[in-house]
Amino acid sequence: MSAHFCGACGAENPPGAKFCMSCGASQGATCPGCGAKGDIGARFCVECGTPYDAATAGAANEQVSAPASDEPELSEERRKATVLFADLSGYTAIAEKLDPEDTKALVDNALKRLSREVVDRGGRVDKYIGDNVMAVFGAPVAHEDDPERAVRTGLAMQAAMEEVNADIAARAASKDVKLSLRVGINSGEVLAGKMGEQYTVIGDTVNVASRLEASGRPGAVTVGALTHRLTAGTIDYVELEPLKLKGKSEPIPAWEAVAATGVALRERPSR
Repeated sequence: MSAHFCGACGAENPPGAKFCMSCGASQGATCPGCGAKGDIGARFCVECGTPYDAATAGAANEQVSAPASDEPELSEERRKATVLFADLSGYTAIAEKLDPEDTKALVDNALKRLSREVVDRGGRVDKYIGDNVMAVFGAPVAHEDDPERAVRTGLAMQAAMEEVNADIAARAASKDVKLSLRVGINSGEVLAGKMGEQYTVIGDTVNVASRLEASGRPGAVTVGALTHRLTAGTIDYVELEPLKLKGKSEPIPAWEAVAATGVALRERPSR
């Protein structure tokens, strides 16, 4: 394998180096959409076209400057997608135990840890809204099992909270101080495209996903009807009482994901 030369200073580095041994510059960004590695200075992923500036608030993905107006843009289109919202709560109690800098660092680390589950399953971190993560499966890159990927991500996020809270307990010197997580997932049609300077998705599917998250209990992954129908063969669910959501004239069906069963579609051997 040939040597790699730093794009910032030109120094020779070992193959696979993540940072330059001479100047410390990053040797490539990680795509927030598909996880592929990109060259230093790249603004769009060469594998899926996702812009590298998808993340905000200093959390999971590396930020880069916005693309110039004459660079190619992802076109606006209607797509089928699955949207996930994950909301952390409980940091008020943490703030009483730690100084603001430590509290912020813990929340940032928690968001980064949760976002890793999204990227690992082919989803895209769309944005951070305070302590809330919005992720999309199916835009700009679609997979036939996007709903399943999203639900498995939600379950993995809840499992990751044990690791997150162990870190918090160590820093706060108290096992009683912990964060909790609610996850809401919904599938359907969205309008996808560049809104302002960032690629995102909008529509009723997004709104319902957010409200499913807000209506769920801490520690739960709450999903809508289409997500449930498309994943019932690989996810165990408990049916909930129909939820009365803001903006909806009638209660909507909802389910709580309990556990993934069998092998994920993307991990099954090809025939």
